[in-house]
Amino acid sequence: MKFFNLLLIFILAYEVSNAQIVNIPDPNFKTALIDEGVDTNNDGEIQVSEAEAVLSLNVSNRAISSLEGIQSFINLEDLFCSNNELSDLDMSQNGNLEWLDCGLNMLISLHISQNTDLKILSCNNNLLSSLDISQNSELESLVCNNNQLTSLFIDNGNNDNMGTMICLENLDLTCIQVDNEAASYPVCGGFPLEGWCKDEWTSYSEDCDLGIPFINDSTAIFLYPNPVSGTLHVQGREPLKQVTFYGVLGQVLMTVRTGFGNI
Repeated sequence: MKFFNLLLIFILAYEVSNAQIVNIPDPNFKTALIDEGVDTNNDGEIQVSEAEAVLSLNVSNRAISSLEGIQSFINLEDLFCSNNELSDLDMSQNGNLEWLDCGLNMLISLHISQNTDLKILSCNNNLLSSLDISQNSELESLVCNNNQLTSLFIDNGNNDNMGTMICLENLDLTCIQVDNEAASYPVCGGFPLEGWCKDEWTSYSEDCDLGIPFINDSTAIFLYPNPVSGTLHVQGREPLKQVTFYGVLGQVLMTVRTGFGNI
């Protein structure tokens, strides 16, 4: 009976111990954590207590394809995971996160709506088609250039305090939803770039749903600014010979012929 009780205690202790180990399926991520000194008891595993003690983590350039397990790092404030092979990143359990650099990956989805303390976000050079930071009311810097964005919502009530917003080289993005489309945003310039930087065919609006959708094919054209205020610029991927404008009832309003590529 005594032996049975001891065996039961051992089994329970073993199960409790295993329950405290963070599940990290990606071996490259696990190796990176160990190399960063997260495994403080040197048992080759990452315990929940070890994960919770981490405030800043750099796992860039480690050929990581999944950050599964990052949700256990509940006190994490800074995460640098650029230049990996990530396609999905969910930071919803990391409520203290203030700085996220996940650029140079293959991200098609980025979940940051719960990270209301986030101040700096770099997600450049990914495959994101949509980005919504309207819930990130503390954001001061956004770098999202070289993606595949068709929609970008940065109307978070804090645009006046956002000194950097770099969103260049998003060919299908015609409208960025902001707090105030008439505001004077910081001038784009310098090296490295700072200020608010966007492509010339992209405009600011308080309601991008009222804008004109971009047609993505070999005969696509760029219409900007969007919405129109005064002058409408028409730029084609191929030289334009004629452009006809129609009203909401289908009537012809104007036909413009040109020997140039743009109108």
